[in-house]
Amino acid sequence: MVDFDRCYGWVKELPIVDWHNHLDMQMLSEDRPLGSLYEVWVKSDPYKHRAMRICGEPERLVTGFNGQDARCPSSAAATGTTGVSPVDMESEKWAAWMRTLPKLVGNPLFAWSRMELEWLGLDPGPYLHGTGENILLSDWTPSKMLKKFNVEYLSPCVGARDLPPLGQRASRPLTWSAPEVKEFPSVQACASSHFSHTLASGTFHRRNLPHVGQSATLVFVTFRLTDSLPNDKLEELAAFREEWLKDHPKPWDESTCREWKLTSFPKIEEWLDAGHGSCILADPALRKVVEDALEYFNDTATEPGTTGVPPVEKGESACVVNGQDARCPSRRYRLHAYVVMPNHVHVLFELLEESDIQKILHSWKSYTAKKLNELTGTSGKVWKEEYYDRLIRNGEHYQNTIKYIRRNGEAAKALAESNGRDARCPSDINGQDARCPSVVPSLRMNAGEEVSVETLEKFDAAGCRVVDVSVDDTQTLKHSNSQTLSTVASFAAAHGWTMLLHMGALRETSARLRAAAGPAGGFAGMRAPVDPMAVAVFLNTLERGSVAGTTGVPPVEKGESDCVVNGQDARCPSDINGQDARCPSGLPRTILMSLNPEAHAQLAVLAGSFNGEGMPGKVQLGPAWWWCDHEEGIRDVLEKNAAYGVLSSFVGMTTDSRSLLSFVRHDYFRRVLCKWVAEKVASGSFPDDESLLRPLLENVCYKNAHDMIIRAEHVEPSARSTRQNNPVNPVNPV
Repeated sequence: MVDFDRCYGWVKELPIVDWHNHLDMQMLSEDRPLGSLYEVWVKSDPYKHRAMRICGEPERLVTGFNGQDARCPSSAAATGTTGVSPVDMESEKWAAWMRTLPKLVGNPLFAWSRMELEWLGLDPGPYLHGTGENILLSDWTPSKMLKKFNVEYLSPCVGARDLPPLGQRASRPLTWSAPEVKEFPSVQACASSHFSHTLASGTFHRRNLPHVGQSATLVFVTFRLTDSLPNDKLEELAAFREEWLKDHPKPWDESTCREWKLTSFPKIEEWLDAGHGSCILADPALRKVVEDALEYFNDTATEPGTTGVPPVEKGESACVVNGQDARCPSRRYRLHAYVVMPNHVHVLFELLEESDIQKILHSWKSYTAKKLNELTGTSGKVWKEEYYDRLIRNGEHYQNTIKYIRRNGEAAKALAESNGRDARCPSDINGQDARCPSVVPSLRMNAGEEVSVETLEKFDAAGCRVVDVSVDDTQTLKHSNSQTLSTVASFAAAHGWTMLLHMGALRETSARLRAAAGPAGGFAGMRAPVDPMAVAVFLNTLERGSVAGTTGVPPVEKGESDCVVNGQDARCPSDINGQDARCPSGLPRTILMSLNPEAHAQLAVLAGSFNGEGMPGKVQLGPAWWWCDHEEGIRDVLEKNAAYGVLSSFVGMTTDSRSLLSFVRHDYFRRVLCKWVAEKVASGSFPDDESLLRPLLENVCYKNAHDMIIRAEHVEPSARSTRQNNPVNPVNPV
């Protein structure tokens, strides 16, 4: 018979996809050794703080309250001084927690605490009896914990104004992924005519290195980040050059220039491929900046004399600016292949008539430097001023260059898969090693909050896949200030995000605790059950805009002026993927989460009205949340999803926590789920059939969240680039 042990055996080792939590991005980024058990286990956990208050502990021993007992404010509280050292204060707070924990039998905190202590390799007995020691956890780092938990993906929520620049999230990329080698149709179409030029026909320019001029046809170029070679390697190169100059004194002819390149470049390439420096281009969002710049002026045609722009149809007005079809930017070159490595770039391209390689390189580097500095929150030089270029001499040289670019891609993949390469282990959102977590921010907002399209685009560039919306009062969904939320939902639908609607929190309770502990102090309550009509109206409004061929604008009435601009109803001008921010353009994947469990049945039924379109569980009742995140709450959600929805499409568990140790709750959820299923089998409600039950459990514990959040179809930034909607050139022209 399928019992608990068999069920649990199927799922206990599955990776964790934690799509909503409140972990500190800076803490994850810095990845420093952790502090005391109190700091990791108690200090940032509002659940534990609430339990301590219920047990009568003073606020100064819960959250601090400037070191003062909340019941007895004094002049010291006003000055922020306490007369107690931080070490003594932590000791007092630890003692307060030890007094509290033995009293929590029956509360989920007691079960979670036992699991957390066992996970750390500690004997839970002394702690559960209030005598445990506040040990140091300096052997642990956040990344080490995440690896042991088998976290594949986690998404800390970040406020719209709080997204840190990419460069401030890690000294090296947290989201480290291997680049894709891009090859273009011109590779297959390449003919011997491409190699009619010889080295002698090209002009050369010199700085520290000789460079090919505009007469060349096919060129292979490498340029690198300023910090890509450490000082010891630069010193070694300088010493090597000094020795080489003894046998090859300047001035050099072109043959000597080539010889120097052939001699020095392999050594430099070896060092570059080792991944020295910040390697910011290992981050897919930053790498995309470079890829977009490379492709912007690319001529997509494969035949000489064509531009890659569709011909003007008969009767269509041809708009030409400076001899260029205004529908596309000027074409300066034809890409054959490129790869953006973590700290350098290789490009093989064909110069078009009257193009200049130095101007092209300047255009790439100046635009990307500005954009990368903006995204990383830094300033100063990004690229090394010099670059390396080689003229392609013949077909054999061409094929060898293509193979070389491909080998670089494989080398970068091996580097990304090497867990020892960086303390924060490499990751790739859409294909990462399950041992290495991908840390991607999600957008946190309130239902009536103003969020600009620019902010949404910044989150999207950072890899965001989830928008977390707090809808404390569902009546908000009926009001005019939900218009911004409609915009966010439309953006989410267009960009493959999932929308979480967290409904029913009563946040304005104790003013005293809010002043002492802040808005997230663990003292919120539950509102009355949500208004299903308000939720239905909101979802229906979004869905009406997602019907193929519609814009979310009512049809033109008879006799009304039909004003169409570029195929778009003028009442809803194109903005986001052809949609005005004011006009909802679709219903994204949506997870409905109610803090009041009385709404679970209503939401599970309502979700079934908004599904289909090839997306299993597109709209669904989410997991037990906040005060419901315990065995009773989990069982209730399972029952409601099974009875009113399709359990095998359920997205499963997420921690919604501020504590690294809270990932044990995924195991807690899996145990409750397996126990519930085993009971159903024993009672005859579920079939005693592994072929049916194992896929169901694997889906709920991992695969559904993986497919909904990570594998969901995502419109790449390049496919929706502003250059498709705006003829203004984003690359600084030269």
